[in-house]
Amino acid sequence: MTGKPWPSWIFNLLVLFLYCVLAVLITWPLIINLTRFIIDSGDGLLITWYLNWSIAHPFDLNANIFYPIKNTLVFSDLMLPQAFLAAPFVKLFKEPLLAYNLNFMGGFALTAFSIYLLVFGLSKDKQAAFVAGVLAGFSSIHLNYMAHLQLFNLWPLILTIHFFLQNKFYPYVLFFIASVLTTALFFYFLLVFLGVYYFVFRKIFSVDKLIKFVIIPVLFCIPMLMPYYLVSKEWNYTRPITDAIHFSFQIPDLLNFGDSSRLTKVFGALPGFTPGWIGLGMFLLVVFGSHFTRPGLSRMWGIFLAVCFVLSLGPALHFVRDTVRVGPMPGIPLPYAIFYYLVPGWAGFRAASRWLIPAAIGLVIMLTTTKKITGKWVIILFCATLLEINFPFKYYSVPELPPEQEWLVNLKIKMPIIQFPIYYWDNPGFREETLREYYSTYHWTPMYNGYSGFSPQVWEEEVKWLQNNFPGEKSYQLLRERGIKMVIVPKDWRVNLPKIATFTETAIYRL
Repeated sequence: MTGKPWPSWIFNLLVLFLYCVLAVLITWPLIINLTRFIIDSGDGLLITWYLNWSIAHPFDLNANIFYPIKNTLVFSDLMLPQAFLAAPFVKLFKEPLLAYNLNFMGGFALTAFSIYLLVFGLSKDKQAAFVAGVLAGFSSIHLNYMAHLQLFNLWPLILTIHFFLQNKFYPYVLFFIASVLTTALFFYFLLVFLGVYYFVFRKIFSVDKLIKFVIIPVLFCIPMLMPYYLVSKEWNYTRPITDAIHFSFQIPDLLNFGDSSRLTKVFGALPGFTPGWIGLGMFLLVVFGSHFTRPGLSRMWGIFLAVCFVLSLGPALHFVRDTVRVGPMPGIPLPYAIFYYLVPGWAGFRAASRWLIPAAIGLVIMLTTTKKITGKWVIILFCATLLEINFPFKYYSVPELPPEQEWLVNLKIKMPIIQFPIYYWDNPGFREETLREYYSTYHWTPMYNGYSGFSPQVWEEEVKWLQNNFPGEKSYQLLRERGIKMVIVPKDWRVNLPKIATFTETAIYRL
């Protein structure tokens, strides 16, 4: 007598649990060091600050860095859904690093689970869906973005696509908004997906569906994208097209394994190249999986993969890090250049190579809608994917609060500060600024210092000037004009200002 099959929701919870267990094992010993370790001491601490600001000050765009400049929160990606998920734990345990580390581990499990739901919805094949989740969540192509939490947490983007294909309007709009509130780049990923879907299925894409699934969510997202537009206009900010060319993907990158893969120890890394290896498990699936059960869907995912891959190559074709040229002009311009000049907001993105992310999603979905993923191949692909991961990862131990920061925590009136030495992104010591931002999550004192995805050029020029002219009366006057009330400097600096407090390595003066 055969027992009743498990309800689908119980099976889905079991799959999610397995992905969570894998995430804990892959990231070990992070689970027992959630309040001390972080995978990246630069962008990781910046993202920790972002998440904690949104937890402590929901929807307040005037963050405490780059004082007195306004709307500094939109100098990089907001990651509001990730802040929302971490908020109960941060508020309960009063530990800022929980915001990053819980979302870091969730980036594995939730990305894998969202792909599982998407592929199962397309194929009704639980084995194929489970393998697709493993490939998407744990392959090298995903792990290469571990330090960039906004890109590592692909689940809002994937669930948006899932609910679109399931024709479920309300959750689709919800996750469309969640995607945009994670990073504005997801907005463009989704527009390209919808454009490809319309191209393939235009004969059945009704006007009603166009209004419901394209126009309405885009209109909802315009107010969320507007702060980025206003900041861009205020500071005349765009990324130069040379940045997009420099940070574009190129064919040899496919053989650059990156630090996340054990194959780097065998074959070495390609210095100066973007890690673009898709992962051993995904590579085996490319080689052995080619018969699709749904030709229409496979065609769509193939076109989506191709479009995103071409966009990842940037504005002009590269060959071994050099742009192919005819005289002074790029010899082989690519479609990315058209989008850069014609699509609003596109010029704000620096790394064209990030279009490899949706290309990888398209590849996983296209190749896991196949009849050939039997039980044997489930084991092979599972083992090939997990055994390749170069774990245990190297973690950075975040220092305890230094005494001057503890002093700021206990200060009842939050007066704007500046801390020296001061750095901007082009200085070797810029990571010191991300650490100061992390410290500020304990006290939220407004500070002239800052580091983000963008910093205004006028601020950078002032920092250069201060690096050469502080201490001195002219520098004091400039800081007073900026509203700065306190100065933190190394203890041995001679500053002609009233001293407020002295610590082992630093001193605080009043302006």
